Amino acid sequence: MNFKFNPKEYFSYLIILLVPISFGTYYSLFSHDYHHWIYNLSNFYDYKNGFVLFKDIFLQYGAGQIIFFNLISRFLDINMLSIGIITNFIYTLNILFFYLILRKYFSYLISIFTIILILLIHPFAHYPWPDYYAAFCITLFFYFFLQDKQNTFLLILQGFLLFLAIFFRTSYLLHIIASISTFYLFDYFFLKQKKLNNLFLFFLFNYFYT
Repeated sequence: MNFKFNPKEYFSYLIILLVPISFGTYYSLFSHDYHHWIYNLSNFYDYKNGFVLFKDIFLQYGAGQIIFFNLISRFLDINMLSIGIITNFIYTLNILFFYLILRKYFSYLISIFTIILILLIHPFAHYPWPDYYAAFCITLFFYFFLQDKQNTFLLILQGFLLFLAIFFRTSYLLHIIASISTFYLFDYFFLKQKKLNNLFLFFLFNYFYT
């Protein structure tokens, strides 16, 4: 990243790490929303018991979250509390990487003000919904996409992150395809850097191969 670390950054990281995790954990601990929590939890248990995704299990958004919970269940018990904590941890990482993106181009004051404003509006993940997971993948994509030096590994990683965003939330497919296509045409006719040529191919390979 193109900024020098200073003691003030500790304050930023403290806010980013503590606010979503603490508020989100508290909300998950005492929330009795049996629609949003139980919907995800029941799908996870069905998948764990051998039910087939999209055949025996109705998935409203995508398979990514259920498969992710299944991987996490090898190390952590998946229940109403843990899915809230996991989702808020993902949301925290999303805010953290978004802050790092801001600091690449803006001053400390503008960056921390933006983060505080976001946390005042949306201090934690209210529901364990796949939007938070898909959004984190998109933020990671931009974090690597905006790096000054690119290589084949980063291009593959960026394409895979866009695929994961759709894997978590299938409705993102139209938005991502439209965005890539628009920027590709803009790059081809005006910037002429051809930055998205390989990225677009890696994304399509991940999507259709899966």
